[in-house]
Amino acid sequence: MRSPSSQHPGFARLFERLDEVARKLNPILLFVAVALVVLNLACVVNLIDWLDPVQHAPDTTTEATAPPAAHH
Repeated sequence: MRSPSSQHPGFARLFERLDEVARKLNPILLFVAVALVVLNLACVVNLIDWLDPVQHAPDTTTEATAPPAAHH
C-alpha cells in the first residue's frame, strides 16, 4: 500500500512545511509552559500571609479549653 504522500505530491510538501513550523514553535511553546509554571508558583507564594505567625500555629485559645465565664 502506498503512503498518502506518494499518492498526492502536494501532501508531501504540506507535511514538510508543518514539520518545519513545529520545529520552530517548540522552543516558544516550551518557554510559554515554563513561564506559566513560574507564574503559578508566584501566585501560590503570594497567597501565603508571611507576616501572620498564627496562621500555621495550632489554635490554643478555643472555647473548649477556655475557663468558664463567671456570672455575677
